[in-house]
Amino acid sequence: MTLFSKDDLWFPLIVSVIERNQEGSIFVNDNDHPTHAFVVNKFGFCQEAYEAYDAAFFENVIRPFIERKDRIKLRMYQPGKYMKQYLSTLSYASGAARVHMVHLDGETLEDDRADYVIKELTKEDAVRDDFGLELADRYYAGADDFIDHAKAIGAYTNDGQMIGIVYSAGEALGVCEKDIYVVPEFRGKGIGRKLTECFISKCREEHKLVSEDIYKNNEASVALAKATGAKMIGTYEYFNIDK
Repeated sequence: MTLFSKDDLWFPLIVSVIERNQEGSIFVNDNDHPTHAFVVNKFGFCQEAYEAYDAAFFENVIRPFIERKDRIKLRMYQPGKYMKQYLSTLSYASGAARVHMVHLDGETLEDDRADYVIKELTKEDAVRDDFGLELADRYYAGADDFIDHAKAIGAYTNDGQMIGIVYSAGEALGVCEKDIYVVPEFRGKGIGRKLTECFISKCREEHKLVSEDIYKNNEASVALAKATGAKMIGTYEYFNIDK
């Protein structure tokens, strides 16, 4: 889609829909020669792009989609001027700054684990979904699809309890978007860093880069990304739309 350029389209969860690697919807103002488009990932991540703003398309297609009664949650990347003006009128939309980072290099620490092990997730792990992350269905079309494409790695205590997970929420243009979770009582022990390092290594084996999109005020996550070699690509506006 010429409306999106490789230079400024950062988000694998959007490109995955355009490339039909993940489920979602693409709305355009003209099927043959679109100048205004709106892309929505199945989970609700969305982004608008236009060469020429089409007010009628916004009013008749995009706005009704956002305001639909069954539309509970959307996550808007980089809203343009007109979209921001509109979102500012919605009581259930709130803006925030996020940073986009990409892992280009990094130093791997010596592995001094003694009380946990790291290994690839199984389909059973994905179905059991210990952390309630909807692993099989949030971004993917079932547990098999998740295992085949998410490059998921878990941290486990020696008695088999899963205490952390890292996986790719989406992949496009050779970039995997990292998602990570560590059980609160096990944070601060280096588990997040080791999971991140192992995930980066796994992605590099397939010649993939790893990206991170983090709330700018989440200092711990930004510090972890930097500590594992992530470089800042840019800061962008992000809106949570929760009815």
